[in-house]
Amino acid sequence: MMADGSRYGRPGQLDFQAVTVDASTGAITLRGIIPNPDQLLLPGMFVKVRLTVGVIKHAFLLPQAALQRDATGGAYVSIVSGGDKVAVKGIEIEGMHGGDWIVSSGLADGDRVIVAGIQNARPGAQVKAVETPAPNPAPGGVPGGASAHP
Repeated sequence: MMADGSRYGRPGQLDFQAVTVDASTGAITLRGIIPNPDQLLLPGMFVKVRLTVGVIKHAFLLPQAALQRDATGGAYVSIVSGGDKVAVKGIEIEGMHGGDWIVSSGLADGDRVIVAGIQNARPGAQVKAVETPAPNPAPGGVPGGASAHP
C-alpha cells in the first residue's frame, strides 16, 4: 500500500524472515522483493505491506475460555459426544488469531466444544448442550460452541 492508502498493484515476494522476535516490540525482521519498473517506490519511502506468511488448512478457531491444560501443559478441550456425555480431546495449538486459539489438530468437523460451563463438565457426565452460534466462523472452523448444563 502506498503512503496515501492506494494499492501499489504489483505483488511482491517474501525473501527473508528472521527467526528471532524483538521482546520489547514483538517485531520480526522481514525482507521482500517488490518489482518497481515504473520507479514509483523510492528509497526511504513509507509503505504498508500486507503479508501472508503461512496458511493452515483445516484449522479451527477456538475461544480462549474453551482451552484447558493438563498437568504436563498439554492442551485439551471438553466436547459433548454422542449421547450428550462429556468427553475430553487432546488438541494441538498453532498460535492465536485475535482472541481465539488456532487449533491445527485434534478436532473434527461437527465436534461440539464446550465453551461455557466447563467447571460442570466432568468426563462421562450427562449434559444438555445448548448450541451457541459463532459471530464470524472461520472457513473450515468450528461453527459454534456449546454450553454444558448438568
